[in-house]
Amino acid sequence: MLTREKLIEILRDGQCFLQHDLFTNEAGLAHLLGLTPRTLRNWREVGNGPRAHYTSRVLYDIDEIVRWYNDFSTQRSRSG
Repeated sequence: MLTREKLIEILRDGQCFLQHDLFTNEAGLAHLLGLTPRTLRNWREVGNGPRAHYTSRVLYDIDEIVRWYNDFSTQRSRSG
C-alpha cells in the first residue's frame, strides 16, 4: 500500500517536481508509475489515471494519486 509519505519520498528521491508536498507534475507521476508522460496524456484523453488539475501546467494532487494507486493495485490483485 502506498502512503502519502512514501509517495513524497519517492518523488524527492527522483528529484521530481513537488509543490508544497501537495502536487506533482506529469513527469513526477510518470516517474512513480514507470510510464512515459505521453502515456499519461493518452490516459487523460480517455479518462484513465488519477484526476489532473489544470493550471499553467498539468498537476496531480498527491492525495488523489495515493487513493488512485491503492485502488488500482487492489483491483489488479483481485483480477490477477
